[in-house]
Amino acid sequence: MDKPAIIIQMEGGIIQQIRTTLPEGERPDIVVVDYDTEGADEDETIQVLGNPAFVFEPYVETISKEDAEEVCNAVQE
Repeated sequence: MDKPAIIIQMEGGIIQQIRTTLPEGERPDIVVVDYDTEGADEDETIQVLGNPAFVFEPYVETISKEDAEEVCNAVQE
């Protein structure tokens, strides 16, 4: 795998973790914006592009190119 990989890990529709082969100093800023705010109190959300949303910075982990290749190959099978 020659290009950087970014793998988004979800569970129950919620992003739990983002894994990447990019070293910490080369990562882009990553922000999760979740517009599914049904049942949320107004003070739990902020306005993003005119809509209420939960906004947070996810945990990002650097993984090996071999691990990323294994995950990326899984979608090709």
